[in-house]
Amino acid sequence: MAKYLNFDLGKKSRQWAYSMGLIPGIITIWGNLEGGWFTSFNIFYSLGLLGILDQIFGEDHSNEEVDSRIPKIWIWMHFAVHTIAMITLFYQIHEFNLMGWEMWMAVFSTGLLGGSSAVVVAHEMVHKASPWYRYPGQFLLLSVGNPYFYVHHLRIHHKDVATQNDAVTARKGETIYQFLVRAIYQQHIQAWKSERTRLKKRSIWQKIFSNIQVRNYVFLLLTSLILWQWDVEVLKAWWVLSVFAAILLEYVNYIEHYGLERDPATPVGEEHSWNTQRIVSRYLLLDLPRHSHHHLHANLDYYKLKEMPKERVLPGGYASLIMPVFSVVIWFKMINHRL
Repeated sequence: MAKYLNFDLGKKSRQWAYSMGLIPGIITIWGNLEGGWFTSFNIFYSLGLLGILDQIFGEDHSNEEVDSRIPKIWIWMHFAVHTIAMITLFYQIHEFNLMGWEMWMAVFSTGLLGGSSAVVVAHEMVHKASPWYRYPGQFLLLSVGNPYFYVHHLRIHHKDVATQNDAVTARKGETIYQFLVRAIYQQHIQAWKSERTRLKKRSIWQKIFSNIQVRNYVFLLLTSLILWQWDVEVLKAWWVLSVFAAILLEYVNYIEHYGLERDPATPVGEEHSWNTQRIVSRYLLLDLPRHSHHHLHANLDYYKLKEMPKERVLPGGYASLIMPVFSVVIWFKMINHRL
């Protein structure tokens, strides 16, 4: 069916289409405030309906440049919506408006939002040179308990992608479950080593206070202590939603480079990333699925990314591959022959 519903949104419509990424956040906030079964609506929307729509609505191959003002607004709207979702969750738990299964549904829903909206926008922000983008990007990552992505992604992943040294390049035949354990552990280790190397010739005080990893872990520790003093249930909720956000982030890492290999002596090419032009995944995730162009021009704004002629193509969109990937067998049947 998808081939009959392909689109070419063109220049004017594309800049507004990116706003669809705000819908999960709005649903999450609504669920956090209303309670009851409303807390589960974003779960069904993000893990169910979006996958179906990803198949039905096909692809959009439009490459026209769009006006930069409106796409930049969506970045800050994502920042605001995610922040409001976190605040409403914590407040509702503290006020005993969310308890039991309602609370955990809301936590799962907010964690999914963190792993999609917050992390995707953080990824966009930390690639910018301006501190007005980089610091809010780092805050978004820490808000979902991630202390390693900033250093590892910028210094190691982009340099070593599709090689054995890159923790987040999934190996052929590696399941998502094996990848989650290995990738998260290795990213922590590689990020620490990278900071130690950067600060090797600095004074002992600089090695402590200028170390990004130290700062990140101190932030997470202090935040945990503050939440523990305020409300232990809120602290539990933050830890659990951070786990959900990390799983969703690593799912994206998993499918972006699964099974691809590169000689470290050769430059990164468009064939070293998996891509999709599925319209739902493109606009939901701010063109993150145009991943080859991103690796060739890492600082390029998301709305300027283009489809590449030799890029690798996923058998579905990011939204529709979640179930196949976690079922493992279906994923391997879908992807391995494409290698």
